[in-house]
Amino acid sequence: MVDQVKEMQRSDPVAKEQWHAFCDQYGEGVRDPAKHDISFLNSFITQYQSGARLEYKEGGELVKFIKLGQRKSQGWKAAWEAYCAERPKNNGRPEHDPAKHDSSFLEGFFDFIGRAYQSTSMMGMGGMGYGGMGMGMAMSAPPTKRGPGGMGTTTGDPMRDQLVAKIKAFQRTGEAAKQTWHMFCDTNLGGMYDPSRHDAATLQMFIDNNGINDMPASPMGGGGGAGVGANHPLVLRIKNYQRQGEAQKQAWHNYCDTSLGGKYDPSRHDESALSTFIMTYGVP
Repeated sequence: MVDQVKEMQRSDPVAKEQWHAFCDQYGEGVRDPAKHDISFLNSFITQYQSGARLEYKEGGELVKFIKLGQRKSQGWKAAWEAYCAERPKNNGRPEHDPAKHDSSFLEGFFDFIGRAYQSTSMMGMGGMGYGGMGMGMAMSAPPTKRGPGGMGTTTGDPMRDQLVAKIKAFQRTGEAAKQTWHMFCDTNLGGMYDPSRHDAATLQMFIDNNGINDMPASPMGGGGGAGVGANHPLVLRIKNYQRQGEAQKQAWHNYCDTSLGGKYDPSRHDESALSTFIMTYGVP
């Protein structure tokens, strides 16, 4: 019966939650099945198989904690979204609402943070510092600045601007390219996807490793051409998509931060940039 309970936990996330809830409520919080008698184990198995479910308070606390971090820190929010992007739901899209995940998924987020911290520390690229209730990501590159007239962004270093533009252009070539950059960031850079937040050496390393030195680079902050205007059909589709909810709005903002210099107005981008977003996120 000990083996049966362990197998239930390994194969069924809901069973694992229910075992924890059962132990918290009736077993003084002891979760090792080997430390309970046959009667206790049998009671749990019978209750679970009957369809009865207990409230798992720890899971609720994890949801509250992650949501609080999302509100308090952009670094924490970025880390959570990177974690969700690695493990999309059945529809192929990441689900950013912690309440829609089981406790096993939520618990894994803390391991994800630990591994990201370890990677950034080992590479000497800065680390993740904990401040308040959130998590800030300390990157080695200085913040970007608005360009002349408030149009676009610049790092203040023309050479680094070119590297940033190449990586953004590379991401616009398709979903596989975008995921290659995201994986590099998740593994080495604490999940920070905006290339302008990283130093020139790091950007050049990615460019060399992926053979994109000859990638045509449009100016930073642009979508590769002139804006299409407010009445363009693609602009209207993206604006309608954002009105569907906070997750849709955030998806557009993340795309702009990653690939379009942080400009959220879709009318200021060209058709190529808008089409890439629409195809990537399945915008109706």
